[in-house]
Amino acid sequence: MRERIRNIKGIVIRTRAFMENDMCVNVLTETGEKLDLIVKGARNGTSKRKPHLELMNLVSGTIYESRNNSYLQSVVCEKSFHRLKNSCQSVFSCYELLDLVNHSVLPDDPQPEIYEILKNTFDFLDSDKPHFFAVDFALIKLADRLGFLPSFKNCGLCHRIMNEEIFLNWENCAVHCVNCKSEHESSLEMKYRKAIEFFRVASHEILHKISLSEEECETLRSIIETALLKSLPNRRYKPVPVQPF
Repeated sequence: MRERIRNIKGIVIRTRAFMENDMCVNVLTETGEKLDLIVKGARNGTSKRKPHLELMNLVSGTIYESRNNSYLQSVVCEKSFHRLKNSCQSVFSCYELLDLVNHSVLPDDPQPEIYEILKNTFDFLDSDKPHFFAVDFALIKLADRLGFLPSFKNCGLCHRIMNEEIFLNWENCAVHCVNCKSEHESSLEMKYRKAIEFFRVASHEILHKISLSEEECETLRSIIETALLKSLPNRRYKPVPVQPF
């Protein structure tokens, strides 16, 4: 039987108004649970909990679980990532991460690895010298963990290891070998294949050692956005046009 009162620690990934003075908060806990919590009275002017419940805050608190709902009774912000939130570009990019996690993680399917990806990304962006590719790096790892990113080692049709030129189908983000490609698929340089396979397993600590041109960054972003657009049709990502490399 699940405990009715328990302590949690996690990241606020969504907030919204509920009833007249209440708030609903989605929290991804350090154990990978996505919790939908009601915070009674959080929207009135005297609430001491509301300031702790900003998006992206790392919080700890106590929840009470009734038969139908879970209520956040007490909450303390442990880290608000001030440097990150001072950059508009970083904030908007991180909103995409939060939206992706909120739409992809199911309440009964804990994903502790995704919590670690979010926490590490926010820590990195909150540092003195955040890397410009940090959010894209996190998107690659999230897409891989959620199963949205195709293999760039094996052909999606014949499943043989691709040691030569590879081709990307922009419509469904499928990767094919030279023998299985269609006439509408674009050749993808080997460096992008190697980069994505490396980013799947690499840690944030290596980001400062990575040097990418603007064109290379745009290509990698197009690949990851295509994968997410195909897998999550309600996402806000813009469609990616077919383009040769």
